[in-house]
Amino acid sequence: DRDYSALYAGYLLLRCLDHSLRLLYDRPGDIVPTSPAHLTRLAQEVGHTLADSGDASGEALVALIQETRDTIRGCFDRLTR
Repeated sequence: DRDYSALYAGYLLLRCLDHSLRLLYDRPGDIVPTSPAHLTRLAQEVGHTLADSGDASGEALVALIQETRDTIRGCFDRLTR
């Protein structure tokens, strides 16, 4: 159950990022912008995902993406052992 919840939350975030990147920059979500202005705009677009922390900054978004990737990797490692 814990892995399911984590994987589903990760899926929702990554789909939201992909959708937002396609709408804002007309490109798929496999590359997150690196400029602070673009990151801030993207963070504002997916701000509902960051609502728990109340921080819709680019840095908060990058941290959330990294945390989500680490969580997904941990689930994958547990499930494939």
